[in-house]
Amino acid sequence: MAGISDKALKTNYAQNKYRYNGKELQNQEFSDGTGLEEYDYGARFQDPQLGRFFTQDRFSEKYHSLSPYQYSDNNPIRNIDVNGDSIIIGSINISNPVDAPRGGNIGKISLTTIDIEGKLINESTTSYSDADMQTSANRLNDANSSYFSVTGVSVAISDISVASADNPLQSGDHAYRIEDPGLLPGSNGDPGVVGMTPIGQNVVNLNSLILSQTPATTGEYAGTGKSASGGATLERTGAHETGHSAGLDHPAQGTASGNLMNQTIRPDAGTNITPDQIKQISNAFKKGKLNQGAQN
Repeated sequence: MAGISDKALKTNYAQNKYRYNGKELQNQEFSDGTGLEEYDYGARFQDPQLGRFFTQDRFSEKYHSLSPYQYSDNNPIRNIDVNGDSIIIGSINISNPVDAPRGGNIGKISLTTIDIEGKLINESTTSYSDADMQTSANRLNDANSSYFSVTGVSVAISDISVASADNPLQSGDHAYRIEDPGLLPGSNGDPGVVGMTPIGQNVVNLNSLILSQTPATTGEYAGTGKSASGGATLERTGAHETGHSAGLDHPAQGTASGNLMNQTIRPDAGTNITPDQIKQISNAFKKGKLNQGAQN
């Protein structure tokens, strides 16, 4: 195909400059025969040999766990970095017969992508510093992205920022509200209610007491998302309530061991999400049953 490729004589054919992701390849040759060989993404230039940008992402604070020089969350198969500054995800299909056992075709793998966006706001009487609020938002993002990403089924990206004067809560926003014990809407004054979210609504109410609780890494409750004493944590409760917001309810007793949507007080509570639950979320979104309500 050399005769009709962009390697053909330029007097016969125009060079194809728009290649990977439809971005223009800057490959103007210099006197020594070398060229830039970088893709113009608008906000930044990307080196396809390194899979990296040479300047920092202006939105790097949105992706606190990643290098500010990374490209598409280090996963260009699943994600697209449209302008070199933000990661965008969407439904994709992958077909890769090369990796199939004995050379067989594994067919297509359909991945449901879940984009979780929201703003964290403190409405409790406890005072939290800006750093504390950002840490809580980061913890929620890590939990949501991890728990709702199911191998071969779904990939989730969570972008919960901290509401502030420069980032005010808008009417159509998804709100994660920190409330005093007993004052969570719908809790009937019960201080033991750690989270409350109406199914499909764009508001997640969280008990301020769980902000100090983190998932156990050793012992009986390691891997369940519960604290070392078996109690609620910001990570598990925040993701659990996000599941309610995404249209999921509590599974029937004894039907889903280790599931995220089991209540923390149940011994079979964990962090797992099933493919059927991902399908429920997708179907609810397609039917317009999610993101209901408005903030005030």
